[in-house]
Amino acid sequence: MAYDEDEPNGYDGRCVLTTGRTTIFSDTVHSAASDADPSTWQANTNGYLEFDVTDYCKIGSTTFNLTITVNGQTRSKDWNVKIYDLRLESDAPNTLLVNSSSSYGFSYTPFGALSTTLHVLVDNVQIGTKNLSAAMSGRPDTFTIPAQSHGVHKIEMYLSAVIDNDTKNTTRISRDYIWYNPADTSTPIIIASPYRGQTVDIQQYSTLSIPYQVYQKDTDVITVKYYLDNVLYDEVHLDRVNEGTFNYVVTADEGPHIIKIMVEEEYIQVTLNVSEMKDVNISPIEDAIIDFDPSILSNSSINRLPSWTVD
Repeated sequence: MAYDEDEPNGYDGRCVLTTGRTTIFSDTVHSAASDADPSTWQANTNGYLEFDVTDYCKIGSTTFNLTITVNGQTRSKDWNVKIYDLRLESDAPNTLLVNSSSSYGFSYTPFGALSTTLHVLVDNVQIGTKNLSAAMSGRPDTFTIPAQSHGVHKIEMYLSAVIDNDTKNTTRISRDYIWYNPADTSTPIIIASPYRGQTVDIQQYSTLSIPYQVYQKDTDVITVKYYLDNVLYDEVHLDRVNEGTFNYVVTADEGPHIIKIMVEEEYIQVTLNVSEMKDVNISPIEDAIIDFDPSILSNSSINRLPSWTVD
């Protein structure tokens, strides 16, 4: 917020900035503003004063009043600032198995206190919209996703609203769901929402947890293989469950790397952009008598014994 004093340089005046009953700034200023408080005001030799009112704005409408009195003359100006809390939330599960003959009611909650439009996409194609009134803000609702074919399908939702003749969109909500045909026994299905096809920026020696879900018809034990840069990293068996998590401690070198989680010939791929850990060295001690490394191992690993290096 700024006010340009047009009085000649050299006059002292009183400047008061308020919102409601709150006084934000009140002090004597010089018309050239050279003696203004540098922590709150910035000025040039033309008497241009600036104040950041961000912390005083609230959701909805906020009015600010600036009054300047110089040489017995008073000038006043109001600014009205509107902030819209336009967003979309959902408590829909991250992964889901749905029979291919069934639809699914995707839950969501719109926010914004203004008229909005809900957009729904399946596999990057918009399948429907829904006009929402301002009264729907904060109220849970559902949109029915029709039955889909056997396989993985990406569900996306977002809100749009016209504000001051400009269309604004919220961040998209995205889920990967499995629709399965019980009669189809040929191909397993694997998903890892929200990581499928994504690039993850991560620092060395951090832990990346990738939850995934598998559908494989008439199989009591599902074999899942983890690959790092096309090299087999680990292999696990899922007994009587179709969900797992790949916990990877990032020991890879700095730069891009590819993780694949594979069931038979089907896989999901995640790209890592690994950055170096600065000023910390947690690599194995050289010439150690025993090096015990249990990383990546779990009770579902094929080989649950850690590696031992004995000098």
